[in-house]
Amino acid sequence: ALLDRDHQIGHSYFMQVENTDDLRFVWHQRVLPLLMEYFYNDHNRLRAVIGDGFVEEVRLSHQAKQALGEYLESDEPKYEVKAPGRLTNEQFLDALKNVAEGISDSQSGAGSQTEADESTEGIPSTGTATSP
Repeated sequence: ALLDRDHQIGHSYFMQVENTDDLRFVWHQRVLPLLMEYFYNDHNRLRAVIGDGFVEEVRLSHQAKQALGEYLESDEPKYEVKAPGRLTNEQFLDALKNVAEGISDSQSGAGSQTEADESTEGIPSTGTATSP
């Protein structure tokens, strides 16, 4: 577990899943909100847990950065969870398999191993989809 024993996601969330639509519902309506609460305002750790398949980097324009000024927390990349409709069933299942196997897109060849190491620095590997 990345936090502690009290912050794990049990199998009961998935007991009634009978098809891909059910799985998508549980993932997007039950599991992701819980993980987002566990990792509130810790975009890098959330990304490390759910993988690159479910998140995308939020890019602020230069004008937006200037407007935010001192309210912008840092130049560190920010990530947001992709909307459910942005992934096909095949992309969703592939991303979920990567989560279950503890693989991010950057580790599976889409990026360098150095990027993967940097994005999860100080975060223990979970090896499963159900241990945030």
